[in-house]
Parts: sequence; C-alpha cells; structure tokens
Amino acid sequence: MKVVAYDPYITEENAELLGIKLLPLDDLFGLADFITVHLPMTKESKHILGERAFSLMKEGVRIINCARGGVLDERALYEAMKSGKVAGAALDVFEKEPNTDSPLFELSNFIATPHLGASTSEAQLCVACDVAEEIVAALKGEFVKNTVNIPSLSPQALAVVKPYLYLAEKMGRFTAQVISGRVNQIEITYCGDLAKQEVSPITNSILKGFLDTILQEMVNYINASFLAKNRGIQVIQKKMERNGDYANLLTVRAVSNKDEISVAGTIFGGVDARIVSIDGYHVDAVPEGHMLYIPHVDKPRIIGPVGSLIGEHDINISGMQVGRKVVGGKAVMLLNVDAFVPEKTMNEINKIDGVLGVKNVSI
Repeated sequence: MKVVAYDPYITEENAELLGIKLLPLDDLFGLADFITVHLPMTKESKHILGERAFSLMKEGVRIINCARGGVLDERALYEAMKSGKVAGAALDVFEKEPNTDSPLFELSNFIATPHLGASTSEAQLCVACDVAEEIVAALKGEFVKNTVNIPSLSPQALAVVKPYLYLAEKMGRFTAQVISGRVNQIEITYCGDLAKQEVSPITNSILKGFLDTILQEMVNYINASFLAKNRGIQVIQKKMERNGDYANLLTVRAVSNKDEISVAGTIFGGVDARIVSIDGYHVDAVPEGHMLYIPHVDKPRIIGPVGSLIGEHDINISGMQVGRKVVGGKAVMLLNVDAFVPEKTMNEINKIDGVLGVKNVSI
C-alpha cells in the first residue's frame, strides 16, 4: 500500500523518513481506499469522521477505528454503509461503551470488537517492553516519560524537550553549589521553541538537580516539586517567544537570603549541552564532572596563578572559560578539572589578589 496521512503536528521531513506522504485532510478523504484513525478524543477531533467526511470519500472506502469512539459519528457511518459509500468498517471503540445495541451490528460488512486493542498479543508484548524500559530508567534516576504525576509528552514534544532534561539537571546542581544562603525562590525562564512545549518535566529536572545537592533524602522527577514546596521554595515559570542570541535558552535564577545568581544554558546541535551565561557574563562551558567557579576582578595575574596552584597538585585543567562585561570590572572564571580540588588549594586560590571567591562544583 501507498501510505498517506494527515497530521498537523509532524513535519513533512519526518513523515518522509517514515515513508509517509502528508496531505490536507480533505485530500486524504478523497484519495484513500482504507482510512484508519489514530487520534485522541478532543473538541477538535470529535466526529472528525462524520457526514461531511464521508461525502468526500471514494466509493467503496473502508474505515477502521481503534482509537476513540467519539472521533467517528456512528449514525453517519451507518448511513454511509447502507448507501454503499463505505464498503466495510471495523470498530474496536464506540461513543457509548459497553455498546450492546447499535444498528451497525445489523450490517454484514461491519466488524466489532469490545475495546480490546490493548489486549492483543502484539500490544501486550509492547506494553511489557515499555514497562521494563521505564522501570530501568526510573531505577537509574533518568526521566520516565509515562508517569502518573507528570504530564505525558507527545513524541514530537519529547524530541524537543528531552535533550534539555540533562542540561536542566546539571544547571540545577550547578546553581545549588554556587549560591550562598537559604534559597527561597527559583525562577525558570524558557525562550524559543521551548516556550511552546510542556516544560514541567524540565522544571522538575532543575529542581531534582538542585535538591539532590542539598538533601539527604532521595529526590526524583516525581517528588522534586513537592520537596521544593515543603522547603518553602517558590518556583516560578516564565516563557518568552524569542531570545536574540539563541534559538532556545533555559535560564535558572535562584534567590536566597544572602545571594542571587542567574545561570543560562542551551543545547547546540541537539546534543551538546552548554552553560552560556552566569549572571550575565558570557561563557561557553560544558556542565560536566568537576568544576571551579571563581568570580574575580578583571586584571592581569589572575588566570596564571590559579592554573599554577591547580597544576601543583597534579590536577589537569580540561577547560577554561572567562567572562567579563567591561575591562577592569568584575569577571567570572569557570574551570573544568579532572579531579576534585582539595580544600587547601581552594584556600590558596582565595588568597590571590583580585580573586573574589572560589567554589568547588561537582555535577
């Protein structure tokens, strides 16, 4: 068969990768010999297969609905089958269930099954595999995509959101380790395509990373928001359509009784997570492993002494980022190091003229 489809949420490029040609809905009705429905029941999809749709279809079309009963007008289907417009139909779902009295049952070219799509051998195997994969993900502390207390995401939305779950948790961990005092507010801003998605999984990832760092109890994607609320942390979500520099930008701003810090990050190439800003200072850092966060005065003889002290303890620096706003003003230094920097070295770095502080970060 040549497969065509109507789907307003998938791109033509992705459809082509699946060997499917996308068509406007009316064009599909006029072309298809077999029409099978895969829709949730919403105000927009109710009776999408009704009188008008049947009038556009080819003579002898066959209809299959194993999705939701309300997407098909059963009275209109009956009339279309009686007239011969629809040559045959098979329904696993009905608008009213259990359905024991329908005029459709009188027709010899009609097949009915009692809403058992999930009970077939193939469906049971798929469900078993999905459950096993989700359990493994949960035990490994990873995001579980089908959770009772977290909004479910469509495959298209998950493709946009999923890369940011990793970045979000790392940003949460980073923020918790560089801010001082008791945090009472976490503000999360989503810019770009992210702002069009269901972002609560990303928010939960940020909170999980943040609270994992400061709590002894187990924190996961389910209880993170509950634990934040119990600690008196106000969580605010904001959405902005665009940001001038990045297609997507995730910003975490934490406020405590002593301090305030803002950390922004994005994903490059769909997989490359980066922290791109700290308190407005531009950086380009990989949020991974051991890091040193060093705010300082922008002047000579800062970077060299810091590197020398770390090297004296045989610790390799794998990455260095320095950001400043004006020459001679305040700046930030972010180092990726191959091992945890000892407290003695931290104290020595803190004594360097111009260094305003130093913090070990493990993410």
